[in-house]
Amino acid sequence: MCAVTGCLKMGYGNALPAAPAVGTQCALGVARTVDDTPPMIVSTNHAPFGGKTWSRRIFAICNRSVKGTRTMSTMSMVSSNYRTTVSHGFTSPAATNLPPIPSYDRSTQLRNTESEQVWQRGRVPAGFWDVAENRRSYMQWLGRRLGFHVPRDWYALTKRHFDENHGAGLLALKYNASPLAALREYLPHVNWKEWLFKSAPQGFWKDHQNRRRYMRWLARELDIRQTEDWYRVSKYDFHSHHGGGFLSNVHHDSPIAAVREFESAYPWKEWLFLSVPKNFWRRPDNRHAFMNWLGDKLHLTTDVAWKSVSKQDFYANGGGGLLANYYGDSPANAVQEFLAARQQTQANNTHPTVAA
Repeated sequence: MCAVTGCLKMGYGNALPAAPAVGTQCALGVARTVDDTPPMIVSTNHAPFGGKTWSRRIFAICNRSVKGTRTMSTMSMVSSNYRTTVSHGFTSPAATNLPPIPSYDRSTQLRNTESEQVWQRGRVPAGFWDVAENRRSYMQWLGRRLGFHVPRDWYALTKRHFDENHGAGLLALKYNASPLAALREYLPHVNWKEWLFKSAPQGFWKDHQNRRRYMRWLARELDIRQTEDWYRVSKYDFHSHHGGGFLSNVHHDSPIAAVREFESAYPWKEWLFLSVPKNFWRRPDNRHAFMNWLGDKLHLTTDVAWKSVSKQDFYANGGGGLLANYYGDSPANAVQEFLAARQQTQANNTHPTVAA
């Protein structure tokens, strides 16, 4: 230990040499003074072993006075960017005026650095996700990590992305495990369409208004401008436009049922769709309804006119399946059944049955 200044050993087993006289500097570059002025803060290079570089900036604070002189009793050493190689022994450089240490706003540093990384360090502090700024910082970080740049990119977001990127707790605590809820808070200006995500929220299709929203969106996507345009919609149109779950779970995979619900006031003709519902033609009233409609369209007002109907007339007007599956592809058989049923109906209307 330095006999006068009280400087500690440097940890290499060699004590610093005895301090010089008053008014000079000791090996550590701390000037002894005879008044009450504090010692100068200086830089020194200490190389107890020849040729090795030792880089320190030593801040010496004297807090003990002995016989009118101040001695160094407290030191703290911090790393410096200045490095100098010295020969054997110690050096006593002249005192220098060090540049002032810049001041920082610690709260700003916490917001800019720690808040962006704290979720990567394990469990976040209590109440951390209650702060809206922290939730927003996480979503910004997640977007950069996943390569999401525009709102449409976020439709690929899933619960798994949160689980694999330190956000499982956030999703569970603040958003009820719903990525959509997180996005609605993060990007509230976006009109999110739930069906464009990998899966719609649980129970979403049970809401009639949600189904109507989807159908209006689908109409724009398919360029459906008038009600009759819905006749050309198919199952593929629903499945390729994120409506497969809606069609399967709500309408048993029937586009006609979906369209009927959406435009319930319109007098739909099932045979004008691309395909009729399963077992539709088994019901006699459906077959009779088609033949009545075909007669009106072709102006078949007499039995003779009906006998002139052709196979092409059936196929061109949505009756090809009926003709092929129920009448052996014979228009004559279809007309015969229809006329017989019509005559029976007319007879029943002319001579109604009287109850006993």
